[in-house]
Amino acid sequence: MNKFYLVIIISFVLFQSFVQAQNSFPKYEDKPVWCVWEHILAMPERTYSTELRADTIICGQRYNSVWANEAPLFGGGTLTGIIGYLRTEGEKVLFRNSNHCNNPERLLYDFSLEEGDTIKHSVSAFEFGIISKIDTITYNGVDRKVWIVNYPQFIPEPPLPLQKIWVEGIGDLFHPFRSSYCNASNCEFIARVICFSTNTGVLYGQCTEPCNIENNTTDTDDIFQEQSQLYISPNPLRSQEALQINYHFPKATEGQFFVVNTLGKVLYQQAFQAGSAEGSTSLSWSPSVAGVYWLVWQDHNGGRQALKFISQ
Repeated sequence: MNKFYLVIIISFVLFQSFVQAQNSFPKYEDKPVWCVWEHILAMPERTYSTELRADTIICGQRYNSVWANEAPLFGGGTLTGIIGYLRTEGEKVLFRNSNHCNNPERLLYDFSLEEGDTIKHSVSAFEFGIISKIDTITYNGVDRKVWIVNYPQFIPEPPLPLQKIWVEGIGDLFHPFRSSYCNASNCEFIARVICFSTNTGVLYGQCTEPCNIENNTTDTDDIFQEQSQLYISPNPLRSQEALQINYHFPKATEGQFFVVNTLGKVLYQQAFQAGSAEGSTSLSWSPSVAGVYWLVWQDHNGGRQALKFISQ
């Protein structure tokens, strides 16, 4: 065989081996650190880091502990320490909250899924997502596979899909260790990964502030281009008090806000055009009675997000 073609074939085989050897989810040996911004109902916003630590054996299985530095807690306060345990099984990533054998595992990721497949995180019928799209994006010079996961929201009706983004080699850009937008009934929980780094440097985002990780990224934050973040302040709010909304959009955009009650009835609708990617606005509406409501944002492309809020 011609030596030139032999070199080409060998190079192609080595390249294919390299591509296949890339991890869908970071390993402990990579020394991954996620810097996460998080906001929980009626609590201040916080930014903290999460990382994987050394192996431990639980119920005969090998796990890595997941360590958080000053992570916010529901009900107030912060936690520095182990928030759970993670292991991989092929293309699946599983997570448990404690080291007790009677604490069930939850499926965080399944990177073998294809478009149209369903991921079920637990035995609960309400915790499942649908892989709506699989794509590839280049970030910082690296091609990464991206899974777009839609989570049906059962209240209000009709279901309003909530979207998450899994990125190969990084994890979920909403939160790497939360399996769905809503934890039980706590849909007021909002988060996003600000940046991600390994022992080779920063691979995603801009980390210098507030994460205090030296930056070496050269690209803009284009992985996050389809994701928006909203939160309501204050929440709970008083009856007759105007609804204040803070937003972080990928870019200046336009759409509509809806206020919906728990029966799915639209109580109010207001068009909105954001002149900048980040800012705040208020609705010309306030709750007349105490109760639970939903704020729904729908952009001009049809993307939707829903937040629960309480009027006292």
